[in-house]
Amino acid sequence: ARAKIKAVQEKHLDRLLARPNVTAVDINYRTKGGEKTDQLCLVIWVRRKRPESGILAEEVLPREIDGVPVDVFEGEATLGEGFQWPNIAANRQDNSPESLAPESAAEDLLKPRPLDTLRGGDSLAPETSIEAGTLGYFVRKKNAVGVLSNCHVMGAVGDKLLSPAKKDGGTKDDYIGTVKETAVTTAVDCGYAPLRGRITEFKLTDGTSVTGTEAARVGTLIKFCGRTSGLVDRGTVQSVNWAGVIGGKQFRNQILISQPAQGGDSGSLLVNRDNNRAIGLIFADSATHGLANQIQDVLAALGVQIAI
Repeated sequence: ARAKIKAVQEKHLDRLLARPNVTAVDINYRTKGGEKTDQLCLVIWVRRKRPESGILAEEVLPREIDGVPVDVFEGEATLGEGFQWPNIAANRQDNSPESLAPESAAEDLLKPRPLDTLRGGDSLAPETSIEAGTLGYFVRKKNAVGVLSNCHVMGAVGDKLLSPAKKDGGTKDDYIGTVKETAVTTAVDCGYAPLRGRITEFKLTDGTSVTGTEAARVGTLIKFCGRTSGLVDRGTVQSVNWAGVIGGKQFRNQILISQPAQGGDSGSLLVNRDNNRAIGLIFADSATHGLANQIQDVLAALGVQIAI
């Protein structure tokens, strides 16, 4: 049933998203009286639900499409308050040799914070930004160790990163590395920055370490450590097929979680609560749900691996 609904979603996605009130198209369970049923269907997200009597006939959504039942959900996903998409190409990287090794020279110029105090879940932003997002976790690229977050949190290639962000009291001594690669596609919103020096301990702010990666599955128990929310150890994966428009950009095959993120949580690593394996990278939310990129897509886009 899911494969059939997925084919219908892909066939009609662009046409549905072109409707002025439609924000997303998902594969999920029908809701009746506020309770989920066991009927899998195509779920169309709209900015505002309105009775059929109050809208034009051509704006009424169908009750089924190609034999697949349709449910309607009121909601719209957004980036965190104050954030916008950087003015960059879809994929960008700095291929200079220093992108493959730690930038140790910076330590001679500053009195920097010890890198071993960094944690996944810490505050993060470019040194010129007045906003703050989340350092997701640590990744390896060839012989370098770096940090992972959203592109819309990290900014553009060449931006110097502070942790904590200036908004949270960071100064030039909190410089941790320079953005070397970013990717914003229909699948991911992510970026990578090699650290300016060595780090020997990889942990989240809850004191645990990520044990690996796995594909997100509906029903997976989740947790994440966010700059604003701290440890969130509740909620589940509700869908792995969310597709919609966020800030004017279309995304497909995203992870929908039952727990919304707060402003500043963008970039948080989404983790399976049972085994501490990474499953996604949080980048947006609605009032009732959070959204994350699939971790396999993120790592592939940047050519990195989770540091273990």
